[in-house]
Amino acid sequence: MKLLLIDGDSLAHRCYYSNINKEKILTNQDGCPIAICSGFITSLASLLTRLNPSHLAIAFNSSVNSFRSQICPEYKQNRDHNKPENFVIDLRNLRGLLSEMNIYNINISGFEVGDIIATIVNQASCSIVIHSNDKKILQLVSDRVLVHYSHGKTHQIYNPDLVEQEFGFSPQLIPLYKAIAGNPSDNIKGVAGIGKITAAQLIQKHGNLANIFANLSELKPKMQSKLQDNKLLIENLLKVTTLNNNTPLNFFLENCQINQIKTNTSIGQELEIQHLVNRINSEDNSITVY
Repeated sequence: MKLLLIDGDSLAHRCYYSNINKEKILTNQDGCPIAICSGFITSLASLLTRLNPSHLAIAFNSSVNSFRSQICPEYKQNRDHNKPENFVIDLRNLRGLLSEMNIYNINISGFEVGDIIATIVNQASCSIVIHSNDKKILQLVSDRVLVHYSHGKTHQIYNPDLVEQEFGFSPQLIPLYKAIAGNPSDNIKGVAGIGKITAAQLIQKHGNLANIFANLSELKPKMQSKLQDNKLLIENLLKVTTLNNNTPLNFFLENCQINQIKTNTSIGQELEIQHLVNRINSEDNSITVY
């Protein structure tokens, strides 16, 4: 038994911005935008063939800001939150199409995709593969949970060993690393004067935050001051970078069986992508995942 969890927002954004043409947005004959729907379904067919799960669930972000914005007001303020109308329409159609296909898809007000995925990981006891290009998801990697990362024709499966090879420490310490070093994609500044290399070295040597502060005497005076002066900041940012695995969700694996997917859809026909929807049952899905 294997559950495939898809970061719906991550994949939808890649589909939209990789298909969009500056002069003409991908549409059907009626002018309805279909970049997200067509790319997402194409990628889904390929992922099902490549990863061969028995169950499938897809998580999306809520339009309501998460608790992170209360802790860190500048969180994600570097992003344009006003999505193009074509994007909004396309994403809404995708959610409708997935529901018509009987594919479990969910968002929870006030929580992010990562929180929903972390909650499902916490509640489901089976083997799990997460498809996401958001590397903060890597904190969920374990002997039971893998992360599938794709970039063009490049595919990477992260297990605990690969995460440690790339970062120099275990997956569970990624939130601390991002709290100290910062995470530019989320507009998290981290501790001024401590970059990625130094943050990684601190974590590699001492592990968790408590051990770092228990061994401050081993550090140079300037580094001691930076950490002491920013202890509260680090603790608060750690709440921001750590995924919440206790969202208000009761997850039932039986609702996510692949063999319950329906491919005869009215939305697929209206959007003129029914031929792509039909590929979900096809064995030949050797297509690049966006």
